[in-house]
Order: sequence, then structure tokens, then C-alpha cells
Amino acid sequence: MKTLIVFDFDGTLTDIWQGPFTENYQRDLILLLIRTVDQKAVEQALQEAKKKIAANPDKYGWLYQGKIVAPANADPYLLMNTAASLVFDSFDIFRSPDDRKCVLDFLFFENYAASPTKFRPEAPAILNQLLKDPESIVRFVTNSNTDEVVSRLICTLNLDLIENLHGLVIGSAKKNVIGSEPASTPETFAIPGLERFVYPRRSNYYRVLAELCKQLKVSWQNMVVVGDSLELDLLLPFLLGASVILVANGHTPKYEIEFINAQPKRGRVVNFLSEIVD
Repeated sequence: MKTLIVFDFDGTLTDIWQGPFTENYQRDLILLLIRTVDQKAVEQALQEAKKKIAANPDKYGWLYQGKIVAPANADPYLLMNTAASLVFDSFDIFRSPDDRKCVLDFLFFENYAASPTKFRPEAPAILNQLLKDPESIVRFVTNSNTDEVVSRLICTLNLDLIENLHGLVIGSAKKNVIGSEPASTPETFAIPGLERFVYPRRSNYYRVLAELCKQLKVSWQNMVVVGDSLELDLLLPFLLGASVILVANGHTPKYEIEFINAQPKRGRVVNFLSEIVD
């Protein structure tokens, strides 16, 4: 049976810590608030927010429906999202959850779209190799927009096999959304070294992966998921029987690396995409 290899996109195939996203996001956040708040006060509040997150990273994260669904320091997108929310708290503004979500979404999407993609150096060769491998089926499952990811893959990587690339990318996977499925996984899960519980039941993400298994006629045991976030990308498929590869970087939490390393039969930590081919 062929192996289904499911890649995350941002942070897995790309180096998201390089580039103008953070600087541009901070600029727009200041521009948003300076009509009512002094610029220096906003800058100071932003620095204080980052210090709080760095001092106690387990306490902060991407909040969805009142629950942390990913650590704040997982990537610059989540870091700035969390820091901006703390800034809003400090000035007691955008108190409505809906209003706050709209503002945070606007800041993210505006600056994500304007940020060029910096792929990991080995990404083009590895993807071309796996796309040509008759024993492998490659898919990309990401929270980002499908067309955006397809465009970045085609324009930046110049892949040899791009005629069906749009059909290989599944965007808007909503890996952050907690639900009731799959019932076979626990509602909460304890990761050694992490003070809070995590929530493995990401229903939309599960449905995407389950549909791939059905369409491609592969089992969970013949799936390999490659991602840079344990909570968003890897924990759910791992609990369902898939093998997982954590693509680590200088910001990857220690507890994530230790958890994957403790699963030598179905888990592996790599620093370079070239390490996944075997």
C-alpha cells in the first residue's frame, strides 16, 4: 500500500520567522491605536506583552472559544495575535469577542498576504522527489487559503509536477477548531512538561484527513503527517494511528520535541526536510 504524506505549509515548508511579517504587523497595530492611545504607550504595551509571553509561555496561546488551541510562541503569527490581544486588554479596548476577532483577523490577513514566502532551502528538491515517487501520495493540508498556498508553491518553488497541484492542496483546514470528533480520541490530553491540557478533537481537521483516507484508500497506519506544531498538526493524527514528523526550529517548545522523541516507532523530530525522505 502506498504511503500518504500530508504536509502542513507555513512553518513546515517555509521559514516563517524570517521576513517582514512581525515588523509590519506591529506597525499596523500602532496605526490602528494611535488615534486614541499615545504611540509610545502602545509600543511599551507591546513590549510588555511579549515579555509576559516569553516569561510564561504555557499560560498564553491562540484562544479559540475560550480555550488555548496552540502555544503563543509556535510562530510569529500566533505570537503577534496573542501579544495584540494582551495590548487590547491593557487599554480595555475591543472587549467584545466578535469585535476582537475581526480586528485580529484583519491584522493577520493583511500582513500575511503582504509577506513573501521564504521556503526552506531543501523544500523544492524534497517535494519534487516525493511527488515523483510511485510509492508516495503527497497532499498539503493547511489553515491558509488554498489559492494562496497553490500560488506560493507554483511561483516560488517552480515544481516540475504542477499540473494537478491545485487538487493536492486542501486549505482552510481549521486545525484550531475543537469539536466532538473523533470520539475515539480523548477530549483532553496531557503532554509531559506542559502545565495545561490540550484538546486533540479538531473536528474539521479530522474530517479532512478522514476524507483523504477514504478517497485514496489508505489507512491511518499508512499516513505520515509532517508539521511544525504538535497541537495543530500532529497530535490528532498520531492518536489515530498515523506516523508524525515534527519539523523543529529554534522556537519549538522543548516539551513537543520530547513528546515526539518518546514515540520512536511512529514519531520523529527533524531539523531539515531532507531528513524525512527515508
